[in-house]
Amino acid sequence: MIAVLTTLGVALLLIAALLSAITLATILRLRFVPPRTELLAQLPEDAQSLLAPGLAQLQALGFAEPAALRLSHLRVAGAELQQHGLVLLHSGLPAAAYVLQMGAPDRGRRWTLFFVSRTQGGRTLATRNRGSVSGPLPLPDITTQDCWMRDWPSVWRAHRHRMKAMQPKKSAWQQLSAAEWIAAGGAAERAAFDVRVARGDLRPAGDGSWRFGLRCALLMLARAWLTARAASRGMHGDAPAAAGANAVEQQVATFEREAGEQRSGSGSSNGAKWLLFFATAGAAAASFGLSMDLRVVPALVAVLLFHELGHFAAMRWAGYRDLKVFFLPFLGAAVSGRHDHPTATQELIVLFAGPVPGLLLGLAALWWGLPQGLPFADSDFWHSCALLAVTINAFNLLPIHPLDGGKIFEILLLGRWPWLAFGARALGIVAFAGIAMTTDSTIGRGVLWGLVLLMALGLAHQRDEARLAVALRSRNQLGGHSRGDALQALFGAMQNIGLGAKPWASQRLLAQALLPVMTRAPLSRSGRAGGLLVYGFFLGLPLLALVASIGWVPRAATAAAASAAAARPAVDPNGTASLNALFVALQARVDAEPDAVRRWALLVDEFGDQVELIATNGPGQLPAAEALLRDAEPVAAAQPDAASARARLALWQAHATADDNRRMQRLLDLLARYDDAATAPADKEPLLRASLAWLYESRRAEPALRARVIDRALAQSAALPSHSRWPLYEFKADQWLAQGEGETALREARAWSNAERLSSEPGAAERAARLRVDVRLALHGPAAALQELDAQLPALAALPPQRQAELAKLRRYGMQLAEVTGRTDWQRAQVGLLPPPARPEAGLPWWMRPLVRDQPLGWMELEHRHWRGDAEGAQQVADDLKKRRPGAPTPAVITAGADEVGPLASARMRVTADARIAVARRYGLSTNVPS
Repeated sequence: MIAVLTTLGVALLLIAALLSAITLATILRLRFVPPRTELLAQLPEDAQSLLAPGLAQLQALGFAEPAALRLSHLRVAGAELQQHGLVLLHSGLPAAAYVLQMGAPDRGRRWTLFFVSRTQGGRTLATRNRGSVSGPLPLPDITTQDCWMRDWPSVWRAHRHRMKAMQPKKSAWQQLSAAEWIAAGGAAERAAFDVRVARGDLRPAGDGSWRFGLRCALLMLARAWLTARAASRGMHGDAPAAAGANAVEQQVATFEREAGEQRSGSGSSNGAKWLLFFATAGAAAASFGLSMDLRVVPALVAVLLFHELGHFAAMRWAGYRDLKVFFLPFLGAAVSGRHDHPTATQELIVLFAGPVPGLLLGLAALWWGLPQGLPFADSDFWHSCALLAVTINAFNLLPIHPLDGGKIFEILLLGRWPWLAFGARALGIVAFAGIAMTTDSTIGRGVLWGLVLLMALGLAHQRDEARLAVALRSRNQLGGHSRGDALQALFGAMQNIGLGAKPWASQRLLAQALLPVMTRAPLSRSGRAGGLLVYGFFLGLPLLALVASIGWVPRAATAAAASAAAARPAVDPNGTASLNALFVALQARVDAEPDAVRRWALLVDEFGDQVELIATNGPGQLPAAEALLRDAEPVAAAQPDAASARARLALWQAHATADDNRRMQRLLDLLARYDDAATAPADKEPLLRASLAWLYESRRAEPALRARVIDRALAQSAALPSHSRWPLYEFKADQWLAQGEGETALREARAWSNAERLSSEPGAAERAARLRVDVRLALHGPAAALQELDAQLPALAALPPQRQAELAKLRRYGMQLAEVTGRTDWQRAQVGLLPPPARPEAGLPWWMRPLVRDQPLGWMELEHRHWRGDAEGAQQVADDLKKRRPGAPTPAVITAGADEVGPLASARMRVTADARIAVARRYGLSTNVPS
């Protein structure tokens, strides 16, 4: 249940991101011109009929004396959009009302109304319903009041209430004429425009118009989300239904005007199309890589692209315009285009052209094998392409909407029975939900649930589409009409069955969905039967091929692999030939650089990290790399900081040395160069860090050589930060312990820890105390080590709060020492000072916490309860661990290799292992050591 809720939450976030992107793109597409407001003698007839219901509403509120105006401040499809409106004066109060026609009918609204009043001091109050997402008017003398109410009388009451709050006396308000209000409104519009331009909210669009800047657009997007719920509510009388034929004629005219504006647009430029393609391809490849093997991603992208190119070619043949190929992250790819009158045959060819070529090629490649000479023939790329082509295209042919097979099935059969088509789409949602529930990938499950949610949100529109199609079919109007007759029939049917009250956007989508069905000639019975036969053949082709030849896929793959192996030239097992070729190419590039500084930079960038390959492969195996190392000496000597460059080169030479003793001797020679106290610490640090690494790796070197390296490194260790000096202290303590000089090791360890304890570096106090405890542990055993730790804890308790984690680590170490020595009293006394174990969800983002909230509490919780003396609680945690992770061994019980490290590390490992084995066996948990 938690996983389902999480995936639904992810799906909702994806939907919100998609809606945000669409809204942001809409805002950025808006184009403005400097506003102009004109006083008119009278309104045009179409504006009069449109504004008549709004005029009636205002007259009922006591407004009269309407004056006409024309406003121009938007540009649509390259032409200025003119809006008309009226200004009316109230008979009892000094207030005016503006009623303006909308640029296009939307959400059932035909106009916008707001009230204004002005004080004698020149301050203006403007009360708007569903205020603009661009925010209040950015002028100091205008107070903008945005309301979210169900009717205009409520908005008028809100305006009057605000008037009383601003100026209680009626005499404080100006009484202007309607003409003066029109002039004042135009001046305010222009002033607000200039302010937005001045502060960068509006920027030139390059064609004489202006657009919103990105920062302002993002702010508007935030306002849109904050006001979305209230702005989407309808108002009583927002869009009263006009009478019969006039309403239909007006809707047809609006639909055709908008379609004409869309057709007149030049469409996306070629550059924008390529940008869309590459941007979405990269996003899709990244999204696929989150839920599958990265080696399969190129093959998947190639198969999807081939599929969409089939659609693209067929759409070009059928006369589609403004074609765009793009990918859908997590889902696939698509092609979009425009066509006014596609025939049923054209639509079927376009739909078949995507899955059929890929399906046939994939089956042919798996049946007969891949042709010779293909690029990447040595990899599994083409075989993966063939398998994916068959799988994806066969799935795409299933009769499920919105797959190609579902659209083909609708055109061939379901178009005659609209409710059956609606039922098939509902079954498609059920099918995708079933796939989502059986998907193992968390990301894939979330994406599929998001797709199911989107499809479910579209069911209401598809139900209206089916209702409208049934109404048209009952009148024998479904198919074979001219465009004008089809639109008249569509909008007339919407009015008759009650869909005319829907928002204009919904009505427009219904008309766009059914217009092709009404204008194209219906399929004949023979055409429908032939199409179903072709569709059935390709749908069943993969199954027929599999049934006809069981096991042919493995045989074909084995044969292809065998032939490829036979044709492939033999290469050495270590790949030294290809490595040597890479170094030869690098040598050529280095030789081609005339400048010594750039040659050295090229060696540092591309050769420095590869020199260990010389030691790994042995002398003479990589001659090109060895030559690069020799030729680098004069290049290093020619650098401005020749000393530093020679030191780096010496490190490379040491890295290229495989023998531990020779490497230690070379390291001694390098350290000897830095005995001079005047050498800068920054020059010493790389060498000292390398010394630490080689001391770890070269444990089989002669002890005397290692001891000399440790002594020299310690002598120069002031160039290292505190945390990098501690390994040197441990190496030296290990050396004394191995030589039987334990008391010397303890005495020096106490001196080192006293010197380092007061360091402000995080972790310094813990390291100082642990070194002394570890030396006592190696010398005298766990009981003495616990005594040493007891002596250290009071001083460490004074650490600042931000460094208390160091003290907690030491106490946990002490708990293990106490477990081995049987000091349960020490555990009871100290466990209360430990922070409680972190829950499984700690440190995870909030949206991932439900995924791990039901995980077992874990080993640390078991230890904590055991140390506290809560045997029953510890047993419950142990039982939960056994139930959820049967057979899982106790963590960190590592004994193998303990003798191959130094005495200090070996003692620590054994104490940790013994303590955890004891706890595990007490509560019946398995360990990775014998009883």
